[in-house]
Amino acid sequence: MNCFSPAVTLHRKLKFPHKVILMGFLLLVPLLLLVFVFVGKINEEIAAADRERMGVEYSVELRKLLEQLPRYRGLVYLKLDEDELAIESLKIDQQLAAVQDAVRDIDTVNWSIGKELQVSDQWTRLKSKLKAVQSESS
Repeated sequence: MNCFSPAVTLHRKLKFPHKVILMGFLLLVPLLLLVFVFVGKINEEIAAADRERMGVEYSVELRKLLEQLPRYRGLVYLKLDEDELAIESLKIDQQLAAVQDAVRDIDTVNWSIGKELQVSDQWTRLKSKLKAVQSESS
């Protein structure tokens, strides 16, 4: 007995319109499967692009802080050295305000997307270290 005999028997019993419908259905199943896999892959790519966009948004705010911190650190060192000429020209309060503004901006971004990027805990630890350093330098 041939393994295709049930299919051959079915093929012989069906009339032409039913054969066409059956063949269409058999060709449609793999096509639908491919479409399903393709749409899933596209959705993964969209999700990855969204995460990347959020990461860039977060990085922009972090960069602002990273630009302000070395300036502030340099001014604090000058203040600690008690260089009178340098202290007069220092704008340490303005620089501290710029650092605090950058921290507030990161807090805002962290509130909206920090949990999704899984960086909220790290930002909280970093912010507490920043506050400790600021209180030591004051």
